[in-house]
Amino acid sequence: MLGGWVFGFTIGFPAALIGFTGASLLGYAVSRLVSRDRVEQVIAENLKATAVRNALVGRGFWHTLGVVTLLRVPPNSPFAITNLVMAASGVRLLPYTLGTMLGMAPRTALVVSFAAAAGSQAKDIQTFVAKGPGIAVFIGGLVLLIAALTIIALMANKAVEHAVVSANQAAGTPHPSPDDPPSHPAR
Repeated sequence: MLGGWVFGFTIGFPAALIGFTGASLLGYAVSRLVSRDRVEQVIAENLKATAVRNALVGRGFWHTLGVVTLLRVPPNSPFAITNLVMAASGVRLLPYTLGTMLGMAPRTALVVSFAAAAGSQAKDIQTFVAKGPGIAVFIGGLVLLIAALTIIALMANKAVEHAVVSANQAAGTPHPSPDDPPSHPAR
């Protein structure tokens, strides 16, 4: 917002995006240094965790890029925690970096353009923030966050279901259909 207010859109947008990307790369480096391979080892020890990780970020460059981009779109997504989780779980640097830039670009452009427009109309930034598009941006961000988390949850559930079916087939256990009665008595 400050970048748009002070420098306008032309300089403020790329500067803000470079700042966010630089901060995410710093978070990535610290997370990889601290976690090393321990998180990936813990994930590898759990069938469901492995299935979820592979479904989200283990299916190649383009798929991982899409998931990272999706995680970065909502403006109220927890930036630092997302950096930590993606880096520690083994997301590769290139899709992480590009996904961060692509996902954060729309919201950054929106805020910088509002601030640049307001900078020429409002006397101070406090007036712009208090009387600006705050509630609309918040609600829009909340909707985007829910949509992103829903898509990721559906992908994770599908991966877990597939992993369970594969494990049952490998063990020779038939996969129960939804119409089969439960194998344990109801409580």
